Amino acid sequence: MSVAPLLPIYFENGAGRILENASGRYLYLKWSANERDTETFRALLNHVARALVRHKWSKVLAIQQVMQPLNEEELNWMLQEWLPHAMHEAGYRHGAIVLPHQVDARLTTSQLTNKAQQQAMNYQTFEEETEAATWLMHQPD
Repeated sequence: MSVAPLLPIYFENGAGRILENASGRYLYLKWSANERDTETFRALLNHVARALVRHKWSKVLAIQQVMQPLNEEELNWMLQEWLPHAMHEAGYRHGAIVLPHQVDARLTTSQLTNKAQQQAMNYQTFEEETEAATWLMHQPD
């Protein structure tokens, strides 16, 4: 269940869906439990960056509870290509992540957040969506 009213779906594919939380001024990214291919994975994240630019927002609430683990190619692409672009071109600064249930997925999320914070990205992880949304709403725009 979402914490605040959400607008209609901005984008959706087999990897997940993106919704726009106008009252909180953040994107709501809900990962699916589906297996992903490279094209679907990248398309979802590229739409996150486009939506951040469109709204001039800097925050994303990522619900990863049922997400499959990131593979090495996905992790490297996110860290080396997508994240630098999202930070510098799209203004991405704050990410609240609701952790996956799967241990392997938690490990890859941990790798991502640790390396991303070295790039000055502000990520926090949470067990509950309510806590994540509250933290995110208190971050500067």
